[in-house]
Amino acid sequence: KNGEIQNCINNGTPLSDGSCNTPPKLIRNIFGASLGGPIKKGRLYLFMNFEATRRAEATSVTDAVPSAAMKDGVIEYTCFDATLCPGGTISVPNFVTPTQTDTFMIAPGNNALTPAQITNMDPLHIGPSQAVLQYLNTWPKSNCNNAGDGLNYTCFNFSGPISAKENIYISKMDYNITRDAKHRISLTGALRSRGNADAPFLPGQAPAHSNVNFNRGLIANYNGLVRNSLVNNFRYGFIRESVGVIGNSNQDWIFFRGLNDQTGAVTRTHSFQRPIHNFADDLSWIHGKHTWQFGTLLSFTRTPSDSTQSSFSDGSANASWTTLSGYAQKNSPLNPALTCSTSNPNSCVPNGTPFVDPSFANSYDFPMQALLGMVTEVDAKYNFQRDGSPLPEGAPLKRRYGINGYEFYGQDSWKIKPTFTLTLGLRWSLFSPPWETNKLQVQPTFNLDNWFLNRAQAGLNGVASFRDPPVFHSLLGEGKTSIRAGAGVVFDRFGQGIADDFSSGGSFGLSTGLTNPAGFESPYNAPRLADIHTIPTTDKNGTQIFLPAPAPQFPQTFPSGNFFIGSSIDGSLKTPYAYTFDLSVSRELPSGFSLEVAYVGRLARRLLMQLDVATPLNLKDKASGLDYFTAVTALAKIYRQQLASGNSAPTASFDPSQVSPKVV
Repeated sequence: KNGEIQNCINNGTPLSDGSCNTPPKLIRNIFGASLGGPIKKGRLYLFMNFEATRRAEATSVTDAVPSAAMKDGVIEYTCFDATLCPGGTISVPNFVTPTQTDTFMIAPGNNALTPAQITNMDPLHIGPSQAVLQYLNTWPKSNCNNAGDGLNYTCFNFSGPISAKENIYISKMDYNITRDAKHRISLTGALRSRGNADAPFLPGQAPAHSNVNFNRGLIANYNGLVRNSLVNNFRYGFIRESVGVIGNSNQDWIFFRGLNDQTGAVTRTHSFQRPIHNFADDLSWIHGKHTWQFGTLLSFTRTPSDSTQSSFSDGSANASWTTLSGYAQKNSPLNPALTCSTSNPNSCVPNGTPFVDPSFANSYDFPMQALLGMVTEVDAKYNFQRDGSPLPEGAPLKRRYGINGYEFYGQDSWKIKPTFTLTLGLRWSLFSPPWETNKLQVQPTFNLDNWFLNRAQAGLNGVASFRDPPVFHSLLGEGKTSIRAGAGVVFDRFGQGIADDFSSGGSFGLSTGLTNPAGFESPYNAPRLADIHTIPTTDKNGTQIFLPAPAPQFPQTFPSGNFFIGSSIDGSLKTPYAYTFDLSVSRELPSGFSLEVAYVGRLARRLLMQLDVATPLNLKDKASGLDYFTAVTALAKIYRQQLASGNSAPTASFDPSQVSPKVV
């Protein structure tokens, strides 16, 4: 407890307070019961099992929180030249109780900006946002040092409660229809209900996630010996996966980078169910030296989902979204080492204040942006129904995807002679592409490669698959050596993954996200937030940054000149497949020993990948002979060298004549 006691001392918490030496809760209870036995001797057998778990525990949670100085409107930073920052103390009014004064120690090598200094730097002379300071003062006091930047964002650690409740039921019934057991049926059922609550992001808040699972399954099996050479086996399976995640927020947010955008700070509710019905039948027939097998597998999957992950818009106090992508190393009025002209914002001169160390640039920019409450990025979310009518803000996005699968196979195992067996088989499979059963899906109007036109014919043709590989079996050397070889072609079933991806991400036109372009907002025109849950619609110049919903029409065209990250499916996508083959040799050795050597191979084709198709092209300037990648590399080298030397406004452009051309 030495570290914990020291921590309590640092926080001013008296050791008499029981929280300093209270071990985390650890309660685990596991209990259950089972019952089974013959109900009717030789005919009916029943088994039931129940098992339950209860957990009430605590886990260590560490988050970044605003420093005590930042809660009073102070921004600290590491100096580029440590000799110019001897440290010391500063005193500012306490934000909660202005009649009180808070004094903060500034370590050597660091500098601090008071609220008055920040107000003077702010070109609008607004200074630290009162709404932001009010919000920051709802956060707990720092008590550790292993999160945040150590100056503006510090560390908070606490023991967060977690809980779990789980019940599992399993039952099985076997019944011999006939006394000789030639015809039998069995039923197996399972039910699992589980609920667990994660630790909250901060003490006193709702759990970051509350997970609920209600999974169940049922398998029915019939096995019949029609005659000694003919056996039939029929199976029906029903599996229903049901998963729900309860978030901790149902409102819009303004995010501060590095603070309330941390994992678990704001989470949304979403859920899905996946009922799957499987029908399978296998028939085996022994005829002379041949063993014939025929069978089918029919599968029907539906995946309804309900999600609010794309139901709320948000804003961000994002310094990287501004005209200069930051302040610390830029020609900006918020660079503490520069004073900029009010008539010419691009004219800035050193003012004698120490420069921010380049390694601390983001740790200065993000808290400064947050403290001023400048909202520079707005992510607008819009969802529509099939008739084009918009869903209300916060309404869950509902989808229901379906996938059907049909498979038939036949194979023959031919015992040519006692030491040689050949097995050949063919499996015909037809898997439907996933589709939204309520017709809430869209498709791009380009790059389809005629896939939609050809899929119907391709579906009728089917896809041949050697799922059961041909096998060569030979015994050599008086039955002491066995050689086995096999090969086949197998096809993947990938539809469910695509359905899950589009169900969670939505589709442009039905679930659309619009973001205002980067590089247009600055300290001169960026809107200042009034409330942490209220997203501004325009900046100081009247430019709309909360982009309006697109017109509910199809085809839907993305607004030109705006920022967008989206995903779609390749129109020429084909089913992945693989060649499989194996070879094994086994040899019986003296004294009861045996040796076996095997090789198994798989050569996959058409594997699925997620690619960024909008990466920059390596464009070439015909006049200068210069290509884009070479120019950017040369510019980056110049920029970094000047940045490392303390230049507050490194070169952001270049003379093409100074860069060697490269033929591409």
